[in-house]
Amino acid sequence: MRDMSSLDVFFVVNELRNLIGGQIQKIYQQGKAFWLEVYVPAKGAFTLRFEPGKIFITEYRRRAPEQPESFAMFARKHVGGQRITDVRQHGFDRIVELDTEKNIIIFEVFSKGNVIICDKTKRIIMPLEVQLWKDRQVVPRKPYSYPPDVVNPFMLTHTELHGMLAKSDKEIVRFLAVELSLSGLYAEEVCARAQLDKNKLCKKVTDSELLALYEAIHSLVKEFSPRLVYEDSKIVDAVPIELLIYKDKRTERVQTFMHALDEAYTAGTISETEIAKTKAVSNQLARLEHIAAEQQATIEKLKEEAEINRLKAEAIIRNVQLIEEIINSLHAARASGQKWAQIKEQVKTRMPAVKEIQERKGKIILMLN
Repeated sequence: MRDMSSLDVFFVVNELRNLIGGQIQKIYQQGKAFWLEVYVPAKGAFTLRFEPGKIFITEYRRRAPEQPESFAMFARKHVGGQRITDVRQHGFDRIVELDTEKNIIIFEVFSKGNVIICDKTKRIIMPLEVQLWKDRQVVPRKPYSYPPDVVNPFMLTHTELHGMLAKSDKEIVRFLAVELSLSGLYAEEVCARAQLDKNKLCKKVTDSELLALYEAIHSLVKEFSPRLVYEDSKIVDAVPIELLIYKDKRTERVQTFMHALDEAYTAGTISETEIAKTKAVSNQLARLEHIAAEQQATIEKLKEEAEINRLKAEAIIRNVQLIEEIINSLHAARASGQKWAQIKEQVKTRMPAVKEIQERKGKIILMLN
């Protein structure tokens, strides 16, 4: 199975935004594979899986390592329990940024891959792996720097695309794959949609071919039809859109792109028995986690109510003499035949602690220090 491309990341981030508002509850690591278990109110539990070249939500639960690895323990300490506030792609790169209340988790979905925990200023606290490149360093206590920017093909104007083609010595398919970061797969698809010879030199593209190329590029993000691609009974790819280049292969339409990725990347690595057991356990755990989350919410609400009642009780004890004086004064006023409207006017100047009298309910609302 191929690694995810920038276009795949573009589509998967739209689905990962379902995690916004969720709480990070569990964190696992196995080598360079990394899992976040997130509970999202009203949606349930999700497991975000990352490994080099891949990021998606999985329905398959792996057994947690008996001995947690160091980065997982570090991540639990720094981001465990936090809520996710945003998920986005950096430009058109294979970089996913997950914002929490106090941190930013950066997933570099490259072939070597990395997970980097930063503070809100993007200063690196700890990476999964220290990496040194000629143009940047991924090391603790240094500002995080992005790889060199890549072109976003969907932001190019017709004129800008024409200028880039005129300067390129590459064939169309290589230009699309490398200079526009579309990867080989989607570069081939653009050529097929534009009905162009993929091996034609960019400098020789005509005006009509340029227009066809421009429209074919933009057509990639105007549809959404996630599919699994098969050869015989084996899954060979997962794509977010229907591709002309796969017209001779059997494809299966699925509900979400992440489900397609999960089946392609995960299902083939475990047995059918493990799949059945994993899904059953996953469903049961999701139900239990939902119940536990609801119970925890109820407990927190009761704690909050108890604290409010404690403060009220302390205020009453501190002001018991004042309260008695107010009640006695109101009783005396009523006994003397005064009407409530008259009493309320007198209270405004004489009893500043009285904020409201609800005579029909027999209530007095006080503001106590």
